[in-house]
Amino acid sequence: MSSESTTPKPLLSPNRRPLKVSDENASNEHELSSSAASEESHALLSETVTTLASNVYNELERIIKNFGENSVKDLMPVMISTLESLDSALHEREVSKLELESLREQNEQLFQQYEREKGFHKEYQQRYLQVEDNLEETKRENDEKLQSLESIVKIFEIKARNAADHVARLEEKENEMKTEYKRLHERYCELFKAHCDYMERTKILYGTDRVDQLSSANSASRSR
Repeated sequence: MSSESTTPKPLLSPNRRPLKVSDENASNEHELSSSAASEESHALLSETVTTLASNVYNELERIIKNFGENSVKDLMPVMISTLESLDSALHEREVSKLELESLREQNEQLFQQYEREKGFHKEYQQRYLQVEDNLEETKRENDEKLQSLESIVKIFEIKARNAADHVARLEEKENEMKTEYKRLHERYCELFKAHCDYMERTKILYGTDRVDQLSSANSASRSR
């Protein structure tokens, strides 16, 4: 493995100090310093990763002390990448937990809103059914009243026809009575005229005294 591809990134100690890998890599000191500055510019590591990095740092110091710096040269990039990945995963987990909590709150709010809407819908449905029942009852009552009024109208129509027939019969009878009255009046006039003529003739034939006696006799006989 070439020195360019295996140049390790400095492992951060708990106090954010890069761990020196080898004094032989003098040519890479500037790169290591740049990497350390880049690491320090990032946000602080999580407490779990910081503790783990501290343990790894102590273990690597022990390995370097016992076996030399070359023994951890290839391990350094892997450890750094692993710790960074772990920190990123923990950060994403925290973000996911926050998002999950937010989603739970939103879900709870939506559920409460749904329950309220469900209650409102049920109440409105009950009101609608009640109004519908009232309308049906009102319609039924109106239909009954209409039928009753129609029956009354039919009765009055029958009575009106009967009254019209009765009036027609009365008018016919009145006309008959007028005709009969006219006939009787004419007959009366004829009889009265005949009586007057008879009286005139009698006066001429018997005289006035005799006529008065006959009239008195007729009156007396009628009174008996």
